[in-house]
Amino acid sequence: MTKPVKPNKVVIFDVGGVILFCEHGLICNRLSALCERSPSDIYQFIFRDGLEKLYDEGKLSTKEFYDKIIGLLKLDIAFDRFCQIWSEVYEENLSVTQMIKELKKNDLKMYLLSNINELHYLHIRNKYKILDELEEYILSYIVGHRKPNREIFETVLKKSGLPPSEHIFIDDVKDFVDVAQSMGMRGIVFESMMQLKRELEEAGVILMPRE
Repeated sequence: MTKPVKPNKVVIFDVGGVILFCEHGLICNRLSALCERSPSDIYQFIFRDGLEKLYDEGKLSTKEFYDKIIGLLKLDIAFDRFCQIWSEVYEENLSVTQMIKELKKNDLKMYLLSNINELHYLHIRNKYKILDELEEYILSYIVGHRKPNREIFETVLKKSGLPPSEHIFIDDVKDFVDVAQSMGMRGIVFESMMQLKRELEEAGVILMPRE
C-alpha cells in the first residue's frame, strides 16, 4: 500500500491547460472580426513576436498593452470591451478542480504557478472560486519572470521554505516540468486525469473524497 504523503508536501499547479482550459485563438478571432488583420497575423503579432511575453512579465502595464494592440491593429474599441475580448478564453477543467478539493481535505499545501498577465489573473480569480483553495500564487507578471526561467521556480521555494524534493509541480508543458525537475522538484506533465492521479499516487499522494 502506498504510504500517504507528508502534510508539508507542496503540490504546485499550472493554470492554463491544467486547472482551466485556455484558448488564445478566441482572442485572435474576435479581434480579427473588428479589423482588417487575419487571426493568424494577430496571433503572430501578440503571441509569437513577444508582446504577450512582455505583458506576462509585467514589463507592460495593462493600459500600455491595450494601447499597443489597438494602435497597431487600428482598432476602435473601448478599454472595457477589449478586456472582455482578452479575458474570456477560459473554461474550468472540472475533473482537476474536483481533485483540488480532494487534495485540500488531505491538508496538502497547494500553490498556483502561472505565466499569466494582470487581466487574465483578475478575471480567473473573480470567476473561478476553486482558486480560493490554493494558498500561494506565484504569477509571472508579479515576479517578472515566466516559466521556464529558473527565477520563478526559486520564488516557489522561497515561499514554501521547504527543500525542492518536497514539491510536486504539475504543468502541461514538458519543458517547464523539465526545469522544475532539474531543480530537484518532482514533475508531472499533465496529459489526462487518470494519468495525473496515477502519478500523484506514485508520489505518495492519496486522494480522499470530500465528505
